[in-house]
Amino acid sequence: MAIGRQHGFDIQIFGETGGLRWASEQPNQLIYTPVGGRTQIIEKGEGGLHPDAQRLSRVAIAHPEGFPLAVANIYCDLADAIAGETRDGLPTAEAGLRSMAAVHAAVRSAKENGAWVDARPPMFR
Repeated sequence: MAIGRQHGFDIQIFGETGGLRWASEQPNQLIYTPVGGRTQIIEKGEGGLHPDAQRLSRVAIAHPEGFPLAVANIYCDLADAIAGETRDGLPTAEAGLRSMAAVHAAVRSAKENGAWVDARPPMFR
């Protein structure tokens, strides 16, 4: 039991040549401390891992394992909306247009040494 912690499942292994620690609150990291050496953080998906670790990592480094599920939920909601069911929270075409205009404005601003530019799509000016 871990009163006061949302997730409190930790595994620690101590051996003759060092120790390992994995904590559910930081699931993408394995802490390795060799005897007489510095503690190392081994990150899921980074280069140089054992082939099994590379094979079993479903998403790239810097993305949590839940990321594909979050995207899948959006696809399910979109499919439901196409089938006629009302789904709140799906982005609109207008939101997509505004987002793309903001990206283009940021690039234009960068090319103009940080000048202020109008980020609104032309039809909304």
